[in-house]
Amino acid sequence: MNHSDQNISDFEFTLFLEIEGNIVANRHELSIGGLTMIKNDKTYVIDFNQSYTTYIEDSDTTIIECHSPQQHFETLKDGTRYHEDFPDCKFDLPVTELPNADNVLWLDGELEAEIKRMTLKGQLNDTYSFSSKVIEWSDYES
Repeated sequence: MNHSDQNISDFEFTLFLEIEGNIVANRHELSIGGLTMIKNDKTYVIDFNQSYTTYIEDSDTTIIECHSPQQHFETLKDGTRYHEDFPDCKFDLPVTELPNADNVLWLDGELEAEIKRMTLKGQLNDTYSFSSKVIEWSDYES
């Protein structure tokens, strides 16, 4: 399927964090941060501002499901994207390449908990979806 005419606002992004133990009571103290998607030297940041927390007693894990608003980033007059929280990001990774990112990196989060797994899921108009493993910056830099 050709996605060349898609905009970032056509995607719905969801970040799933699976965390060791029950952290529901401390959820308001956690900062989820954002994700940087990288392919070669091109980057795109996705920020999250809404989340739902569920504790699963059988596996002693907390699942945090985070959503990114579809109209979160401004498009500047020259066609580039900008977000005041991520001024260093060029936002030059085309939307069509987001599902093919070489790395999806978690940044700026503050969790005093053991993260078991992080997954980014993208959905395009009920016709196309992708899933990517998310790693921390420290794992990427080493």
